[in-house]
Amino acid sequence: MTTSASALRGRFALVVVFESLQSLGLIVWLGGLAIIGAVVAPAAFSVAGLTPLQAGSVVGESLRSLGGLIEVSGVVMAASQFVLRRRWMQTRSLYIADGFRQLLTLAALMVAEFCRYSLFPALDFARRKNDIPRFEQLHHIYSNMAMVQVVLLLGVLLIAGWLNASRTSASPQSGGPASDGEVAPAGRGGVTAAAPPATSGSRTPKKR
Repeated sequence: MTTSASALRGRFALVVVFESLQSLGLIVWLGGLAIIGAVVAPAAFSVAGLTPLQAGSVVGESLRSLGGLIEVSGVVMAASQFVLRRRWMQTRSLYIADGFRQLLTLAALMVAEFCRYSLFPALDFARRKNDIPRFEQLHHIYSNMAMVQVVLLLGVLLIAGWLNASRTSASPQSGGPASDGEVAPAGRGGVTAAAPPATSGSRTPKKR
């Protein structure tokens, strides 16, 4: 009994760690894109006296710093989702939803990698050559790719919220299966309560 409880607590601790890593990665990735897109870029391109190339250089340095964080966050999120994959296997709808969440995460990571290793060097090259038309064209593509990442990550966030809400509704208090690391409420004498088997023809013993 003690060994089983210790195993449950250890499993619950691992779940908490990987869930926290996944949430942290999503916050860094989505929050970074939102800050650069909503604060840094508008501020840089609205400063008087800066040419589009100079403003793009300011935004580019921010994106260069964010690119590494996005890559690490994406890998951490995908790895955490893979490790926690088995927890949804008992319910088909949740298992499918979790698989779709993984696909969205990997798709967003692929878009981010394309931006970092393909579009960003092309933007730098156009800026060094003072090729403003090419720079503006690539900047427009980069902005669209950033929006694609935001949409995909919002999908990941919505699915994660639905999965957690569904798991909460299936908690022992509501009569559903216990979630990871949770133990069903104990009855009198510290013995875990268990529902009687639903067999036909069974009778409830009378109290004496």
